[in-house]
Amino acid sequence: MQAQRNGPTLESISGFPSPIPVAFVLHEGILFSQRNEELPVFRLQRRRMRTRIGYVSDCFDLRSDILDTQRALTFLMQIRVLSHNQQNDAKQILRNIESLNSHTAFLFDKINFLMDATIGFININQNKRVNQPTFFGVVFMPINILAGIGGCPNSR
Repeated sequence: MQAQRNGPTLESISGFPSPIPVAFVLHEGILFSQRNEELPVFRLQRRRMRTRIGYVSDCFDLRSDILDTQRALTFLMQIRVLSHNQQNDAKQILRNIESLNSHTAFLFDKINFLMDATIGFININQNKRVNQPTFFGVVFMPINILAGIGGCPNSR
């Protein structure tokens, strides 16, 4: 069942996207999202998860598996229990693992950059909103001070 949207759309508020609060909870390895409105991004991700096998995976387990394999191969090469052909294969596997590690680091750096950029945009929007009350405070503060000084006669 599709929820009806009674309020304005995301882009209709002064031409800028409006923030929609979303909470994430990780419970027993399952990520849940809680939000007040249905968002197209979440619908798209759900559709992809249902139609594409292996679209969602746990990347922390994958990274730890790769690191475990790298450590095991390095150990086997150091104690010299592998034949010459196996040593060559192990060296090739280690080169592939190094390539995967550098690519994974690149992807995580890219994700961190995008998260930092998002936080920067949020910071800019918050600064714009804070400047308006500050301006009004600066304009009306002298008036309040003068009214306070002049409007409080001492009664004895």
